[in-house]
Amino acid sequence: MKNVFFVLVLVAAASVLGACSQELCASSEKCRVSMDTTDAADASDASSDSASDDDQAGDGTVETDAADVDAAPKSECTKAVDCDDNNACTFSYCDVGVCTHMAITATCDDGNACTNNDACADGACKGVDLKCDDGNPCTDDSCDQVKGCVHTNYAAACNDNNVCTTDGCAGGGACTHVAVDCDDDKACTMDSCDAVKGCTHKVLDSICDDGDPCTVDKCVGSKCAWWANTCDDDNVCTDDSCDAVKGCQHTSNTVACNDNSDCTDNDACKDGECTGTAVVCDDGLICYQEFGCQVDQGW
Repeated sequence: MKNVFFVLVLVAAASVLGACSQELCASSEKCRVSMDTTDAADASDASSDSASDDDQAGDGTVETDAADVDAAPKSECTKAVDCDDNNACTFSYCDVGVCTHMAITATCDDGNACTNNDACADGACKGVDLKCDDGNPCTDDSCDQVKGCVHTNYAAACNDNNVCTTDGCAGGGACTHVAVDCDDDKACTMDSCDAVKGCTHKVLDSICDDGDPCTVDKCVGSKCAWWANTCDDDNVCTDDSCDAVKGCQHTSNTVACNDNSDCTDNDACKDGECTGTAVVCDDGLICYQEFGCQVDQGW
């Protein structure tokens, strides 16, 4: 038996929507879906014929088969929100119980940091691949879908595994290895570099120079120690002093002195030396430096 009940439902829907002639939609407003009046009329005629066929008793009574009612298709939606597909590139609406997803043209975000100018196309959000080349030959350029463009210093690829060099990249993209400066600015250490240990500073036990000419300098530990320079030259015929620029100075004096000779007397300093007047020995005596005037000893 034909489903007369379902036909009657269609007739009722057609009568309600018969005044509309086409689907009318606004981009962001509700969508009104209608049925062509001709279609509605056809549906009404079909229902009348079906009703006549089902009126087997000829008294206007229509019989409905319960099995036919259960076989009627279930509606997919009743309102637009039931059809939301969470796609920014489609306009979703409910059309007589059936969800429709219409592709639209709009800007969007594809969630990929490696694209830009994202826009909807054929119902999907698509972007243009970013160009991450920074024009620097000393960086490796790549793109991370979360961070976007990444420029890694190429110096890492130039590592020569030698702690005594500073690795880098020249303008042309070639690796450079500059020797590490291990100078600790200490005069009492010998600075060098070990390929494994790095900079080393050997402590010296030697003289050093603190740059002051009026000090006597010597390494003590890793530091340069100093003492005041007396500039004493052990010469009684000079006055000793120190000039901050020239260093030790020895100025001649004229003080009395002893030249340790018994053959001179009246010793005095002159031109930085101790000199005396020669002794004259009488009676044919001879002067000996250590004994003075003596009889000729035949030496």
